[in-house]
Amino acid sequence: MTQCAWMQANPEPAPGAIDRDYYFLDDHVQIQGQALLPPPRESVLVTGQDGNTKTVIHYLSLQERRKRCRDQAVRNGHTKWLSLTEADWQMQSEWDLRLGMNARGRWSECLDEAQIRGHFYDTPDTCRVVLLYACLPQNY
Repeated sequence: MTQCAWMQANPEPAPGAIDRDYYFLDDHVQIQGQALLPPPRESVLVTGQDGNTKTVIHYLSLQERRKRCRDQAVRNGHTKWLSLTEADWQMQSEWDLRLGMNARGRWSECLDEAQIRGHFYDTPDTCRVVLLYACLPQNY
């Protein structure tokens, strides 16, 4: 019974729509966010107690790399949704900068309530996240 209620509130897309960047339903928008898997090692600047800074190599596990990729893909999906808004139209790169500065607006609730319908790890080092937004961007 719960499954039926969820399916009515979250309709299934047409076959093949999971691979589309944008898919508009009657009262939902499905957007695909994409990102690159971060490299397995990263350089981190560390400041010691004496005030000197040094570079330390930090190795990331595959699980950490995938989580970061998923987070970036979700952010990419959010910036795609925001670039479709009508009241404050901006390019996707501008929205990426704003989200990086923790910008909030009346659209924030739509982003917070977006559902992840699936995530995929593609070769050679990319990931995709399919997000379902209950809010239509043209209303914001």
